[in-house]
Amino acid sequence: MIEVLGSVVQIAAGPSYILSVTENGTVYSFGSGANFCLGHGEQHNEFQPRAVQKFRRKGIHIVRVSAGDEHAVALDSNGFVSFIGQDIFPSFICYSWFSLFKSL
Repeated sequence: MIEVLGSVVQIAAGPSYILSVTENGTVYSFGSGANFCLGHGEQHNEFQPRAVQKFRRKGIHIVRVSAGDEHAVALDSNGFVSFIGQDIFPSFICYSWFSLFKSL
């Protein structure tokens, strides 16, 4: 049974995974878990949309996501950019969502 997602306001697709953002700022992901791109801190594949708990637990409201070949990026309502995966920086793999930048 698939959890009810609510109103999806944005979708981003990588080569083998999908991210979605709902109206309430929750990020859901499913597909290949390679390179930690799904944002769950593990490399397991997800066959149904699963909420990214790190943002939920911290009360972070995501407004946009982007899906790359081996990484994903999320923009929150305060303008902070978080990323996960690899190929963001040379020889760097991020296993959990990592906030580093504030957008302009």
